Amino acid sequence: MDFVGSIRNSVRIISLDEDVISKVSDNPDSTNAALLIAAIGGVTGSIGAFNPVGIFFLPIFAVAALAIGTGVLHIIARILGGKGEYSKLFRVLGHVSIIQWFNVIPVFGFLISMLLGLWSIVVSIVVIRTIHNISSFRAVLVIIIPVFVVTCFVVVISLMLGMAIASVMGSNPAFSF
Repeated sequence: MDFVGSIRNSVRIISLDEDVISKVSDNPDSTNAALLIAAIGGVTGSIGAFNPVGIFFLPIFAVAALAIGTGVLHIIARILGGKGEYSKLFRVLGHVSIIQWFNVIPVFGFLISMLLGLWSIVVSIVVIRTIHNISSFRAVLVIIIPVFVVTCFVVVISLMLGMAIASVMGSNPAFSF
């Protein structure tokens, strides 16, 4: 399939077309398009943020984040009874990352991309449900579990940092009242 066809498929995927989700996931040729769409998302983010150095690093970061994020979601889906393959999930989530292309628009692109990012959560739930053949409830759990774990991690690190700062301030006479 040509790249323009892959872009059309991306739009249909974010429109929740489950037939296209299945078609893209089953097509090994769509892997390259998924990588390219994710990398372009990194480029558009650096352009929109006026970050010329990011043009070289953000595409690599975007692809790495896609690979790692897909892996995390895949493992959780498998634990919850999913039967899909990592490569199938990667292909489709790579196409979903076309949402990041809106970052190319300075200021407003970021806002549009954030709103569409919320929609991408819904899209990801449908994608996981379709590819892993699990219930919607389990697909929601696949998304919620990593968010919960990361949130707990951030809270624990923040508390530890706060306690360390408080102990330094408490033992230093300059901070006494």
